Amino acid sequence: MRKIIHLSVLLFFVSLCALKAQSGDIKFPVSWKFIQGDNLDYAKPGFDDSAWKLIGVNKIWEEQGYDPYDGYAWYRVKIFIPSSLKNNAYLKDSLKIFLGKINNFDQTFLNGTLIGINGKNVKAGTFPNKEFINAPTNLWDYNRRYTIGADNPAIMWDKENVIAVRVYDEGGQGGIYTGNQYVGMANVSEYISLDIAKFPFEYKKNSIKKNFSIRNTYDKSTLKGLFSVKAENKLTGKVTYNKQMHVVLKPGQKINSSVEIKNQDQANYVDYTFKFDGVNETMSLREETPYILTPKPSAKPRINGAKVYGERAGKPFLYKIAATGNEPLNYEAVNLPAGLTVDPKKGIISGSVKDEGEYNVTLIVKNKLGSAKENIKFVIGTLLALTPPMGWNSWNCWGLLLTRIKLWLRLKCTHKRDLQGMVGHILI
Repeated sequence: MRKIIHLSVLLFFVSLCALKAQSGDIKFPVSWKFIQGDNLDYAKPGFDDSAWKLIGVNKIWEEQGYDPYDGYAWYRVKIFIPSSLKNNAYLKDSLKIFLGKINNFDQTFLNGTLIGINGKNVKAGTFPNKEFINAPTNLWDYNRRYTIGADNPAIMWDKENVIAVRVYDEGGQGGIYTGNQYVGMANVSEYISLDIAKFPFEYKKNSIKKNFSIRNTYDKSTLKGLFSVKAENKLTGKVTYNKQMHVVLKPGQKINSSVEIKNQDQANYVDYTFKFDGVNETMSLREETPYILTPKPSAKPRINGAKVYGERAGKPFLYKIAATGNEPLNYEAVNLPAGLTVDPKKGIISGSVKDEGEYNVTLIVKNKLGSAKENIKFVIGTLLALTPPMGWNSWNCWGLLLTRIKLWLRLKCTHKRDLQGMVGHILI
């Protein structure tokens, strides 16, 4: 099996996800009003919050004097929203409120009206209950971006507006914590949906191909623009693919297309760009192609396994002869210790060895094109795992788990009891 050197896909959005404030947007102050506990009256714009304390929305509340604390808390802030924000926008239909990431769950109110729950807009008239805390715990890493119609009476144009956020933290760290919150009008680039994650790269004879789709999610207007796909070698910068087309997308319309790049011995950056007609906005997305560095396996047999293998005396023995070559393959094992046999078709050595010791065995694999021979040592005794069960690249097996543990410890273990629980969980 050929080794894929770079399977990870690098995705980053320039304006597609609108995570950064654009020119003309109004940034929230870093300090908001804060109180522990829960009371739906806190959402009302006329509520007196003068006794509340100030807290930053750029870091968790445990770092601001609320450690330990799990459960409900409320944030409130007042912000002036001028009508010029709407009048100067290309699209004048939706106000956008970006709150960043919240640990773990939230209900967000504008002037007492519930507009969003856990990162999703809600229908008009939705009543705030406690069901919002019964959601996946990974929402702590999900940006909250809410939109509301510009003609919605909940917005008080040219007046002071109140944003209230009901937060529930189920354990560990809590609160609004990433900063850079802002209010602005929805950008036209946010209505272009480019789906590349759904389609994997496909290897052809002399190229690598990727399907993708582009869709207009704006239900009020046709979107037009120049769509381009450009690929370049990651190391040399040489352009390996370049295509442009003018696209006209009606409301809800989706176009399927593809990119095909001649095989490279290094990864390629693939940039997808949509430049809109009539407005200075661009949607950009990038990914990185995988590539195959190792050559195709020979049609003749080749034995690729470990040179030593250990097992305890009297215990079940199981070893698969790792080999490549055109099938069918025929397997042999010469000088096997008493108690072991080899399946000539599957290449599995099994059984049980009674006596401790070191046994030198010759493995032979044949097909119509030739044969391969390798020596292996079976060590029967008290030493196990003389060769790593997953091969020497054990990071491929455990790397993601270790990364998640480190991330969990960094983000969740804010108290001694959290760390003790995590260590106990690992030991179990």
